[in-house]
Parts: sequence; C-alpha cells; structure tokens
Amino acid sequence: ELSLITKKQIELLNKVGFEWNIICTLESRWNTRYEELLSYVQDFGHAQVSKSRNPPLAVWSQSQRVNYKKFQTGDFSSEITERKVGLLNLVGFEWKCSEYSWYRRYE
Repeated sequence: ELSLITKKQIELLNKVGFEWNIICTLESRWNTRYEELLSYVQDFGHAQVSKSRNPPLAVWSQSQRVNYKKFQTGDFSSEITERKVGLLNLVGFEWKCSEYSWYRRYE
C-alpha cells in the first residue's frame, strides 16, 4: 500500500493529539456550538445570536442558515442534516435572520 506519510510522522502526529477522523471532529464541533446555543437561549430567551455578545456563535449560526439553504435545494455540499435542523428548530432557531431582527427591533 502506497503511503505519503511515514510511520514516524504518524507517531508524531498521534503524540500531539492529531484528529484522524475528520467527520467525528466536525460533528463534535457542531455539537459544541449547539450546546453554546442552548446556553445562549437559556440566558437571553431566544436563539438570535448577537455578534456583540458572542461573535463565534453568531458566525456559526449564520453558517447554519447558509447550509440550510443548500440543504433545501438538494445541494450535497451542505453540512446540515435533518437531525440538526430538528435540533435547531427545537430551540426556536430563526432561519431568516433579517425578518426576525426587524420584528425584534419593532417590539
């Protein structure tokens, strides 16, 4: 079997905690952000994340919206799944950010 990486390089990467299974890593990162979103909802009563309060979570939220649009059109590059959409819906995630923002400002 042809390998572009040596056993020594593998050992060194393992030593520093290199994550070999990228799918697990991506799923783990998503779950971590989702847990942050749950905390945000508990603290602020809604899932519309403010960039001023939590910039990384706000970027993640926007990424979910982008991936959801891809998902709806059948774009296979979307990283969102039905399970993730369901979990986000459970906490009242707003898929159309601009509409939600308008109503929040109106109130």
